[in-house]
This record gives sequence, C-alpha cells and structure tokens, in this order.
Amino acid sequence: MAGKVRHLINRSGRYHARLVVPKDLRGIVGKTELRSPLGGDYRQALKLLPGAVAQLQHQIAQAECQAGAEQAQATPARYPLAPAQIAQSHYMQRLAFDDELRNDPRWPGVGIDDLLVKRLRDAIAGHANDAELGALVGAQIERFRAAGNLDAEPGSPEWREIARALCHAELEALARAAERDEGDFTGTPSAPIIKDSQPPENAAEPVSLSKLWDDYVNVRKQAGFMRDGGRRQRPVIEGLRKFLKHDDAARITKKDLIGWRDHLVKTKSAKTVSDVDLSTVRSLFGWAVDNERLPENVAQSVRQPKPKKVYGRERGYTDAEAVKLLKASRSYEPNADEKGRVRELPNLIAAKRWVPIICAFSGARISEITQMSVHSRGVKPALNPDSDALTKAPPVPKHLSPHAKAEWKRIMPQLIARQVITKADLAGVENYCAAVGAARTIADTMSAGGIPDLKLGGLQIRYMTTARQLAAEYGLTPTSRARIGAGVADDDDADNPLAV
Repeated sequence: MAGKVRHLINRSGRYHARLVVPKDLRGIVGKTELRSPLGGDYRQALKLLPGAVAQLQHQIAQAECQAGAEQAQATPARYPLAPAQIAQSHYMQRLAFDDELRNDPRWPGVGIDDLLVKRLRDAIAGHANDAELGALVGAQIERFRAAGNLDAEPGSPEWREIARALCHAELEALARAAERDEGDFTGTPSAPIIKDSQPPENAAEPVSLSKLWDDYVNVRKQAGFMRDGGRRQRPVIEGLRKFLKHDDAARITKKDLIGWRDHLVKTKSAKTVSDVDLSTVRSLFGWAVDNERLPENVAQSVRQPKPKKVYGRERGYTDAEAVKLLKASRSYEPNADEKGRVRELPNLIAAKRWVPIICAFSGARISEITQMSVHSRGVKPALNPDSDALTKAPPVPKHLSPHAKAEWKRIMPQLIARQVITKADLAGVENYCAAVGAARTIADTMSAGGIPDLKLGGLQIRYMTTARQLAAEYGLTPTSRARIGAGVADDDDADNPLAV
C-alpha cells in the first residue's frame, strides 16, 4: 500500500505543498516551514505539487547561498531524488507552465521544433555527448541541483542518467503540448520512466538513539531492573553513536551494525561483543519495536560467534575426591539445636549417608536417586516432648474474649500432658485461642442477624484458617497429633532402602 505523498498536506480540505526549513537556515528564512497552496482537488494538487516543491526548495537554496553555503556541490544533496522522480517532477512543472501560458491571452500559440525533438530522441538513445546533453537540459539539472535534489558531478554516469531522464520529460511535455494545440487535454505520458514513477513517500521521522536509551532505562528501572541506571551498558550506546556519526536510530541498518561489530572485535573479546555490546543493542531495539518506536529490530540477526568455554579440568571427580566424598557421607551426623534436639527427618539423614554411595556404584544422577517421594512431601518434623515443657497450666489471659478463654481451658490440659509447649510458646497459643474466639463471636453475630452477611462470612473464614494453621503447630488436629512421638518410619517405608 502506498504511503503518504511527500511534501503534501491537507489542512481543512485544502492541499498545500510543505517543506520544513533546516534549523541552520531558519534565522535567514524567518520561518520553520514553507507552504504553497495547491487548491482543494487532490488530482490537481498532485499535478501542481512538483513545481510548488521546486519553488520552495529554490527558496531554501537561496538561503543556503546567503549563509555562505556556495560549496553545496561538495556536500550530499539535502533533498535527494531519483532520476525518475526528477523526470516526473520536471514533466509536471512543464505541464503546469503550459497551462499558465495558455491562460495568458498575450502568449500566441507556437509550433513544435522538429530539430529539438530529434536532438531529444538522440539524447534519450544515448547518442549525445556531455556537451550536447548540457545544452539540452543543463539548465534544468543545475536548477534541481540548487534545490538540493542531486549532487552528481557533470559528466559522471549519474549525471548522464539524470540528463537522459530530463530529456524524456522534455519530449513527453512537447507531446502533450502538441495534443493540447489540437484541443486534446487527456494525454498521458508513455515513457515508463515517467509513467511508472511515484512521488517520494514521507521520510521516516528521526528517532534519537540517546532519547530511546534513556526511555528504555527508565522503563527497566520502574520494573525493578537496571538499578544502576544502565551504567555498564551506556558506553555501548555512546560507542555506537560515535561509530555511526549520527544519533538517528531510524537510520541504522543491519549493515551498519555488522560494520560496528567488526570494528569492536578488533579491540574487544568476541564474548564481550556478543554478551554485552550486541546484546544491549538487540534488547534496546526489541523494546523500541514492541513500543512502536521503531518499525523493525535490525539487530535481531546480528550475531558474533564466540569460542566455547574451556574448562581447566575434566568434568567429574578424581579418585581421591570421590573417596573423600564417600567417607564424608558415611560419617555424616545431623546437627542438634541449642536444646539438643535433632529436627532433621530420619529418611533425609539416611539419604545423605547412602545416596553418594548408590550413585558411585550405579552411575545414576543425584536427581534420579533423590526423587521426592509422596511420603516425605510436606511432612513436618515430629513433635517430641520438650525438656523445658510446662508442667502446670498457666492462668487464662484476662484480655481474651469469653469464647477464647473457653478454648484456652479446653486445650491447655492436653498440651501440658503432651509436654510440647514451653513458656515461650504461650504467645502462639494465645493467638490460636483469639482466632477461635473471634470466629465463634462472628458466628453468634450472624446467627442473631438472620440474614447472612458476606463481609462477616469472609472475615470468619480468615479467622478459621488462621486457627487451623496454628492448631497444626501444637498437635491440635488429627494429622498433627500423628507426629507426636513419630520417631519410627511408616509402614509404607518398610521396603525403602534409605529408611533406617
């Protein structure tokens, strides 16, 4: 699908030719942009556009001369056009000039110079030398040069191609003039170079590479990354700008990045270029594409081969290391806490002693031997009698609610008999009783109200969940009571070779 026509804008139903004035010339021109009205008809505007743009470009060229830019021939063209686009622009300008002449009653109709037609045809066929081409269309070439549309040196192949294209335009314009002399204004160009030419599309808006990097870093910092502000990666972007000699990310091509990569490997290791430089640019451009700041990620397929990692020794254990490891596993003893209790499960102790030996003799991996079994998944350590356990039930805390006090009196004799709580555990027991009391108080309130309250119901569920979790810590549920004194393996582990 064709894009927008370059230099053509629509404002309130009226078409205009528009050209942005370069920043260094705005002080001379006095404007940031130049416009020329083209009317309200789209086809007529397209017809008048090339001539209007040429006039605007001529104004900018005059400003360049005034600013001392007479050496423009030695610099790249400011508004480059392909030869076909130059020919199409000149053809449209000639037709617009023909219309202007025919609307002036002072201008009489004149015939077509047959000698000029022959010279133009010879030039199109390539039979004219540089001097003959200059005599035919040299003035037009210099006009387009002054407008910044070309920078080809006279006599060069590019210059001759442009001259022949302009000869096509002159010949086609003469043909239309002859048809109009007969009253036929429906003629169209037959030369492919003009017929198939399309007006240049709008150039991509520049995207500042530095601004793009700053925005990328800010987004990454908001997400919890790059807390150092991209301090390590910033020199990568600065180095890329220095190599390209511009700051426009939209102009960067894959070829540019390949040249930059080849330049870097002269002073850096291949691994650094791959893992730091190219990776940084690839991530930046990928983010820009995802956020519609760039049309494509030109760095996606730019890679730098890097050598494989060289190990300082063979993988695996030496015989001496293996023997040392096996001896350590056989003599493994679990650590006891400050009260002399061993909280590590017996089957885990056995695994640490026997798994290295089984792997050494079978060749199996550690992960294959130590697959978690359903018997040990989620199992908590056994509740053993504590040497500092309370022997007498403490008084009920006064701050508890009536339901909480009742729960305290109900569970405390069981906990004392099992010798599983100490003075330090009383705060947790108070929390359990408070949660149970709150759940029961809410139940009473909802029963008295008659109509279920969803908010109170949700609050009651949270209190009940908290109470259940705390009850499991002190052996107050059937599952947790089974852990009290559970020093012997279950029947399901009778055939487990790791059980001791």
